[in-house]
Amino acid sequence: MPEHRWYRAIYGVCRQEGIDNDLLHLIVEQRFGKTSLKLLTERECRELLDGLRERRDGRGVSGLKGTARGRATAMEGRRDERGQVEHLVNARELALLREAAALRGWSQETLDAFCRRQNGGRALRTIGELNRVLWALKAMNRRDGLYGKEAQARPAAV
Repeated sequence: MPEHRWYRAIYGVCRQEGIDNDLLHLIVEQRFGKTSLKLLTERECRELLDGLRERRDGRGVSGLKGTARGRATAMEGRRDERGQVEHLVNARELALLREAAALRGWSQETLDAFCRRQNGGRALRTIGELNRVLWALKAMNRRDGLYGKEAQARPAAV
C-alpha cells in the first residue's frame, strides 16, 4: 500500500481539475481494474497522478524518482552508500547549488572553497560529492533561517 502522500497528491490534483470522487474511482477501475485507491501500488499511483496532471513531456510528474539517477540523487554521498555507477553532476544540479549559496550571499570563489573543503580538496564531479556539499549548505541555511527569495537581499560574504 502506498504512502499517504500519494493519496493527498491525487486528491489535490482532482480538486484542481474538478474531478469528483466517483469519477476518480471510475478512472481507477477502468485504467487499473481495481475498485479502490488503496489497492493501487506506488507505481500505479504515480501513473495515475501523471495521467491526472496530463504531462506530455515524457518524464512525468514524479520526475527522476524511479530512475537510477533519481536514486543516486537521493542516496549517493552518504557514508554507507556507494553507487555502482558514477553519475556526473549536470548543469541543473549545479544551478541548485549556486541558488543555495546565493541565499548565504556567497561568491563563486567562496562556494568553490567550500566545495573543496567538503570533498577533501577535490572539485565537484559526481552526485555523491555534490550531495555532501549541498546537504551541508542546506543545513546551514535552515539553521540560519535562510529560505527563499527574501534572503537574497543579504549582503555578499567576503
